[in-house]
Amino acid sequence: RIASYDGKNASTPLSKGNPDLTWEVAKTFDTGFNLGLFNRINMILDYYYKKNDDLLYNVPLDGSTGYDQQWRNVGRLDNWGIDFSIQADVVKAGKFKWNSNFQIGYNQDKVKRLPNAIYGDQILEEGCPHYEWYFKEWAGVDSNTGAAMWYLHDKDGNRTGTTKVYSQADRIRAGKASPDYVGGLSNEFSYSNFTLGIDLTFAFGHYNVLRSNRYDHDGVNNLNALQDLNQTRWMKPGDKAEIPIFIWGNTTY
Repeated sequence: RIASYDGKNASTPLSKGNPDLTWEVAKTFDTGFNLGLFNRINMILDYYYKKNDDLLYNVPLDGSTGYDQQWRNVGRLDNWGIDFSIQADVVKAGKFKWNSNFQIGYNQDKVKRLPNAIYGDQILEEGCPHYEWYFKEWAGVDSNTGAAMWYLHDKDGNRTGTTKVYSQADRIRAGKASPDYVGGLSNEFSYSNFTLGIDLTFAFGHYNVLRSNRYDHDGVNNLNALQDLNQTRWMKPGDKAEIPIFIWGNTTY
């Protein structure tokens, strides 16, 4: 790592070597069946369980060691689920054919062993799903002042009040970042030498972060463009608004 000392360029060790590192180990159990009907329909159902052990993790070290971190085989992550698919030749009539394929997968995972850690807006913790959103909870806009508000929480995650100072708010788990279900539906229509395909994909059972809300801010990011939100932004005392008052150079955060 590049550093400086006494006004001169220098370098310091960042990661401590580990001669005991080994390969990560994955053990998988999979079972299922395949069913065909009328030479036109094919169905596949699979159940799987995967145990990922000895996962590599960059463990933080105490500064007294002279290093910041060390790679170690300390993690275990289990995931399991069910996959189902059905494919059918819906129509076979001369030069015209219609083929349809539907798939859906259900997946769950759990951290069995790993040092707890926070990565930006996500948290990693034993006994919980792999990566959950970890945010401060929005409490709305003060109708009298137009100030943004966030909830305060106790150690059990229960709300105890609100604050208008972002740094004082507590972060809480805000839902899974990975979906419970993913799937898709595809249809292919063909006539002679012409083919038309239509595909649809879906995922649900999780939460996404809408990054565009940075344009709905209260002035902390001065260089970001503002949307025309006058109808929902706080303008005067008594307003029931969704967007707080805009103050150039706001230091709420």
